[in-house]
Amino acid sequence: MKSVAGFIFNLSSHIVPSERPVDQPQPNLLELVDMAREEWLAAKTYFENVSDPELVDHAIYAVEAAEKKYMYLLKQAKAQNITLHALQEGNGNRRGNSGN
Repeated sequence: MKSVAGFIFNLSSHIVPSERPVDQPQPNLLELVDMAREEWLAAKTYFENVSDPELVDHAIYAVEAAEKKYMYLLKQAKAQNITLHALQEGNGNRRGNSGN
């Protein structure tokens, strides 16, 4: 059974291209948390500024989805004992702020 699963995995990796090139490094958890926070803030801004009634539902969905992703990644960071201080240092060092 393992050989069949391995075969399918190898076959699918050749059929379905990966989203990022092999030589490009994966972002670490701090970077993922920061990116998710930025997505969440952007979704909130979009919601606050949407004026077309047909887009309000989309804006609400975008905020809720981004918030869930951000909260999930924060839980992952907590499980790995990554502190708020480390998250703030990561944000402040890259953007030059004090880490709101």
